[in-house]
Amino acid sequence: MSHLTEYVRQWGPLSKTSAFLFENYNGVLSRMVHGTKHHAVELTENLKFARGIHMLDVKVKNHANGDHVCDSVVSVRGEANRTTLTDDDFQILRSAGIAEFKTFRRAVFTGIVYTSRAYDVNKKKCNSVVEFHDANGRTCRGEIICFVKTVEHVVSYVEKFNVVHSKLLFHRGTMQKITHLLPVARSNKRVLVELPSIICKVLKVGEFIASLPNQYEKNL
Repeated sequence: MSHLTEYVRQWGPLSKTSAFLFENYNGVLSRMVHGTKHHAVELTENLKFARGIHMLDVKVKNHANGDHVCDSVVSVRGEANRTTLTDDDFQILRSAGIAEFKTFRRAVFTGIVYTSRAYDVNKKKCNSVVEFHDANGRTCRGEIICFVKTVEHVVSYVEKFNVVHSKLLFHRGTMQKITHLLPVARSNKRVLVELPSIICKVLKVGEFIASLPNQYEKNL
């Protein structure tokens, strides 16, 4: 119970938070272990397999929609106040050829609801941290600031995170690097990310990102 004080400082009163999802996920993890030996290895491999299935599902859905996504499969919700954008943000948008636009708090793409930093953080379904492919195909992580809608299409405006390699975690017994828990720091670098380039939503707790799909996002 000693951790509750620090959690209240970070995330507010206990009425606004719940450990049920984390505790419930322990049951999910326990069902991934079937052998009597090498539990850590089996669990790691099964988590990688589950992640691979999710990423394959995303790629199949994107391919089914074609290389270019039309506005009919993207909808936006909750127009955001543009005063939250800085002069540097407007410069980035102008350099990308975006002059006339509106900003929004949420977007729905292929049935998945994505939220942004502009959305109410007290909402239960607010999770604006995502994993995505950049223009060079590299896997990156960041937080969606808002969604930018022009006449032609909708894109997400994302602040990228840098991985803090000096704080990477290692398994105490095997010294194997734990790659699904990544220490990150804000980079202040902001980029436009097409919605099909988003791999999945991830969980961010403190300075760490759980780089696995958020299985408890019900897309409501």
